[in-house]
Order: sequence, then structure tokens, then C-alpha cells
Amino acid sequence: MVIRQLIRDAFKCDELVHQFKVVDVEDGLLKTGVEKEVSENKLYTDRYILEEAKNRLELTNKKIEQLNEETDNDATYRIELEFLEKEKHQLRVFLAKWGPKDTF
Repeated sequence: MVIRQLIRDAFKCDELVHQFKVVDVEDGLLKTGVEKEVSENKLYTDRYILEEAKNRLELTNKKIEQLNEETDNDATYRIELEFLEKEKHQLRVFLAKWGPKDTF
């Protein structure tokens, strides 16, 4: 079976990869969380993945807010913020490509 392009693009987002390979495997929804398995699993519709991406984006935004409120502007803060901003960017690019155009 050919892997759907939406799945290939989802695997460019670190947050979604974590969701599939860690969270969903630990929850027993997937065995390994690899692209082929996600693409073939009937539960992982395009809509489901887009909703998960929106959820992960909201969580990332909350982490950024919390980090800005609780942390001094030190080296650790800057590294963490850079990491979160990268994840946020990946999700926004994914959602801009695949999500409803009036939402993003």
C-alpha cells in the first residue's frame, strides 16, 4: 500500500511523530507508529490527523506561554524556546498545507 502524502508530511512534524511513536504506541493504538502503519490504520483518517495536529499546536503554544511566564532569559530558556518554536513552525506548515484554509 502506498503511504498517503498527508502521512508523509505529518512525519515531518516532531510533535506528531512523538504522538504516533510514543503516545499512541503506549496507549495500544499502534504497534510501532511508523508511517506505513499509520497510513494503513483506518482510525487515522486525514481529519483525525489534522485534529491531532491542531491539538499538538495548542499544547505547544501553551508550553511557550508557560515558559515565557516562568523562566528567566537564560541559555536553557533560549534553547527550550527555540525547540518549541521549531515544533510550532512544523505544525503550522503542516496545517497550512492540509487544513481548512480559513482556519489557519
